[in-house]
Amino acid sequence: MADVQVKNGMAYVMNTEGDFVTSEGMSYGMMITAQVKDAQLYRLQLATTSRSCAVSIKRRCCGMSC
Repeated sequence: MADVQVKNGMAYVMNTEGDFVTSEGMSYGMMITAQVKDAQLYRLQLATTSRSCAVSIKRRCCGMSC
């Protein structure tokens, strides 16, 4: 199960079974928002994912949970 959360100008797909975010969940969420043509939510998810990837690269780890 997943839940889309929007907080502080960021949108992310929270895994409700483990209370964490994964890059796979974010990609599925972005694909769904594109298919239903929700441009605002898609842009928020893209910005959130981009920020998380930049942090992950600086920390030398993969995924959104490092």
